[in-house]
Amino acid sequence: MQYIYQRLFPIKKYKIIFGMDCRTLTLSRTEKIISLRCFLRMKMKLFAFAITVEDKVIGSIGIFRQGNIHRQTAELGYYIAEEYWGKGIMTEAVKQICRYVFDKSDIIRIYAEPFAYNVASCRVLEKAGFQYEGTLRSNAVKNGEVIDMKMYSLLKTEMTGIQ
Repeated sequence: MQYIYQRLFPIKKYKIIFGMDCRTLTLSRTEKIISLRCFLRMKMKLFAFAITVEDKVIGSIGIFRQGNIHRQTAELGYYIAEEYWGKGIMTEAVKQICRYVFDKSDIIRIYAEPFAYNVASCRVLEKAGFQYEGTLRSNAVKNGEVIDMKMYSLLKTEMTGIQ
């Protein structure tokens, strides 16, 4: 199963590997659980990957299928260590996971809801081809503060023009 992160997602100096809570995973530990994660991904309908640089896990990214009438829609979430911000790694990871999910599943829409104040995250989505749909007012409470979130989406039909 090693080919999952070596051949499926080759990116310059970094690569994406299959995993879920990757902030505490080493590459060797991730390799050991790839088979289990593949099984869970198929059963639970989630696509979750670790992002690594030089065999060090630096972040995570996942797409999570919704249910019922929204079963062909999925939510995108991601995290990257602060020292890797602004290097284009997350934008590339978003493009790759979206391409992978659209190619390997019946998902037709992927959406993300970054905090409205997180300009960098919004920019990642825009550079990856996502369209801004609007602001979700008073949509979350973080550390006791009510905050707005933004809604972005990417449709399968829009993916063909994204490099």
